Amino acid sequence: MSTFTITAAEEIGVPIVLFYTIAACSFMGFIQLRALVEKGLAPLKDESCLTNGYFDNIIDWIPGMKGIRLKDLPTFLRTTNPNDVVYNNFKKDKNGYWKWFAGNLASGGAASASSLLFVYSLDYARTRLASDFKAAKKGV
Repeated sequence: MSTFTITAAEEIGVPIVLFYTIAACSFMGFIQLRALVEKGLAPLKDESCLTNGYFDNIIDWIPGMKGIRLKDLPTFLRTTNPNDVVYNNFKKDKNGYWKWFAGNLASGGAASASSLLFVYSLDYARTRLASDFKAAKKGV
């Protein structure tokens, strides 16, 4: 995110909200976490998995991600602790998980859409001001 949006938001007195988006590979890794746990690929058995080439194993069952290796998936998979907070979400029954996931997906979409109301309007204003400034310099 450009810093001009923060400055503009402070100047006009609107709330500042910053969002962090993830790559498609991370998203697919998160979606497949339950399957990785069920197949015994995560959490790691012990610390030796970090150095013995375990992460070079190819996973061929994730749709749309041919030839992906364990090391290409998000780093939150690299834990030996089965009680890690990431894995606690998957102890829910499948219906509970998908309800939770759908809620998070919907809230993320709503947050993203609402942020665009501010960002696009500020970007439009900045572009318009730059255009008007350029026209004023030319004397149009």
